[in-house]
Amino acid sequence: MSSDCGCSGSSCCSGDGTVIYSCSGQSNLGQVANEVALRLREEGVGTMACLVGVASGVEGMVVGARDASKRILIDGCPVKCGLKAFEKAGLKPDAYFVVSELGLKKSSARPAEEDINKVLLYAKGMVGGKLK
Repeated sequence: MSSDCGCSGSSCCSGDGTVIYSCSGQSNLGQVANEVALRLREEGVGTMACLVGVASGVEGMVVGARDASKRILIDGCPVKCGLKAFEKAGLKPDAYFVVSELGLKKSSARPAEEDINKVLLYAKGMVGGKLK
């Protein structure tokens, strides 16, 4: 782990195994993406790491992303900030999707549990197929 990471020993810069990155934007779609990433982590799919750290070029976080055996990236909306951050860092996700492409509409409301569960179910199926 690079000393430039600043993670205090957490796994956010680790390149071991599968690492999950997600949008965490202010809209419901960003919040759904982040919650789905958290639940995937809790279910043992992989660890989570800081997408903003990758986007801002924090050396340890970029190196950790490059060293990951698999990278999952979840964007919230059609702006695709996460994918742009990956591209800027020279990274490609092994599994990627955009929450809005699953039929959810962007708003400033809190995400509904029903929407989170819909996206989580999709993510589990997509990730399972892409990472095996």
